[in-house]
Amino acid sequence: MLERVLLACDLKSVTISAYGLREGLLYERLSAEERALDPLIEFAEAMNLRQARAPAHAGEMFEWMTPVFPDETADMRRVRRAVCLFSDIAWRRHPDDRALGRVQPGADRAVCRHRSSYAHFDRDGAVPPS
Repeated sequence: MLERVLLACDLKSVTISAYGLREGLLYERLSAEERALDPLIEFAEAMNLRQARAPAHAGEMFEWMTPVFPDETADMRRVRRAVCLFSDIAWRRHPDDRALGRVQPGADRAVCRHRSSYAHFDRDGAVPPS
């Protein structure tokens, strides 16, 4: 489809957004083996290996809780696997920040300012500015 549009427009050059991901140009260049991989699980496994304290714990937790879900669908099993893989990646963050995640960057900055105010209060004994 995209190729026909480009040929019909007789353009000199074309810029593909997001490295061609939206148009599927890079996807077309992947091998059949790479296309068969699940992007959610692949990303979750990579994050688990880089960020978790004990990466093997995700698999152990997944197997441990499997009997609790005897009727889960393949989609539910996939999501549960990803949740287990992501379960230990936030341990390096300050405990006050963990519940916020990275969904709201502004909230993270507010928590950091809040924490620094208390550090100032503890250090100087002065009342932090509100």
